[in-house]
Amino acid sequence: MSAPVAWSLVAGFAVIFVVVALLMLRADREEVRAAREAPTQRLRTVIGWQHEAPAEPFTVPQAHRVMQQHRMCLREDCARKSEAYWTLVEARRLRPDSGRTY
Repeated sequence: MSAPVAWSLVAGFAVIFVVVALLMLRADREEVRAAREAPTQRLRTVIGWQHEAPAEPFTVPQAHRVMQQHRMCLREDCARKSEAYWTLVEARRLRPDSGRTY
């Protein structure tokens, strides 16, 4: 193999590498942007959990499980996490932080 052919191959592989790297970075930026815009919608499609309020009140063990499963959700955005939170507050298993203003 001659030197010009070898350099052409190296240059070709470098171009392919750069293109793939740019495509991966672009996809990552789009994912981050989508997560900022609608985090609850993103969780629903990825994880498959429901974020609507339950039809019946949670038991304390169910509320604990929901709080763990929905730890990435904001309580204001996720009715299911909000119901679980208030179930634990009413059962005195969780005490709201009195220093925070919401």
